[in-house]
Formats: sequence, structure tokens, C-alpha cells
Amino acid sequence: MLFLFSQAELWTVIANWFMVGATIILGIIAIYGDRFRSWLLPPKLTLELVSDEGYIVDFQKPRRYYLLRVKNSNPRSPANNCQVLLCGFHQRVADEFIREEVTIPLNFVWAPKEIRPFERKVIDEEVFSIGFVEKPDMNGIAEFKPEFCVTPCGHDYSTSARHASRYLVRIRADNYFSKQVYAFEIELDGTWTDDPKKMKKHFNIRQFALNKVE
Repeated sequence: MLFLFSQAELWTVIANWFMVGATIILGIIAIYGDRFRSWLLPPKLTLELVSDEGYIVDFQKPRRYYLLRVKNSNPRSPANNCQVLLCGFHQRVADEFIREEVTIPLNFVWAPKEIRPFERKVIDEEVFSIGFVEKPDMNGIAEFKPEFCVTPCGHDYSTSARHASRYLVRIRADNYFSKQVYAFEIELDGTWTDDPKKMKKHFNIRQFALNKVE
């Protein structure tokens, strides 16, 4: 069939087909470009504690919030509709941690909490509250309360004074799912003080990594 065309006509046909192919490819890139980029260069997310001293916010009573930071070391590929979820919970009984069932993963609250989005686009970094300790009434005992977008009925996964808990956390987005499980162990003796340095003697939060939800 190619012999039916002159050399000039043949080059014209090839150029036309090239233009058609290029147009199709550009259309595919325009529609699915973000998916291709996420597949070739996915976001690289990590989770870390912002400060073990917390941040005091005054409501009716002072509260000390503990913030976690989601960092994306590949900001050219944002994590779309990113969520941070409680996927496991352990409480210390005697000298060992006992797993309690988390039937449905629970969304932590992105900051600022007034907006209360379940999902956030993470380009560089975003922070959220894992929970807070509220100043108790006189002769009262402080406890740690995690902060979720929706609090489950019958169980708020709080940590009482003279107890310890482990909160197992995982990151999920449209274009990302962490194999890494982040564990945050919280222990407190129920004492409140406004001094952040002294408060660390009464409230301890530490981070470590797990390969799976146990």
C-alpha cells in the first residue's frame, strides 16, 4: 500500500499519523497524568511526633495537645485525600499489653480542628492531634483522650492515670498506603502541671515502628 504514495505523500501520511498519536498521548496524560506520576513517583510519607512536651490551648479548662506530623519527602507527588487512622489499640494489664479490637479504623483530626476534615492533601507536611490531656478539677486526676473525627459509641480509647496504652496508626491516601505501622505508647500518672518540662515527668509519649498491626 505504501507504494501507492509518492515520497512526499508518504511523509505527509506519516506526519498525520504522528500528530494523531501525539494528540491521543497528550489526552491520556491530561486525564491520567496524576495517576501515572503517582505510580512512577509515589508520595513518600512518614509520621513523627512534633514535640513530647505538647502545646497548651485554653478552653474552659487548659488542655495540652500532642501533635503528630505527616511529612512528604516527595512533594512533587502530593498524597491526595490523605487520612491518618487508628488501626490498633493495646492497653497494659499487669506487665503486658493486651490488644483491644478496633472494628472500624478511626480518623484522627487534622489541624486546625475547627475545619475537621477527614482528608487532607499532603504536599509537604501536615499536622494533626493524636489527643490531649485536660487540666482536672481540684483533687481530680488527669487522663489522656485521643481525638477522632467521630468518637465511637461505648469506647473512646482513653488512657487513664497510672495506666499505659499503645495507639497503632497508619497513613492512607488515594495514591498511598503505608505498610509501616506507627505505634505511640502513652503513659501518665494523672498529675497536671502547667510547666511543660515538669509535665514530662508525669506524662510520657514515645514512638516506635511495627511491621504489621498486632
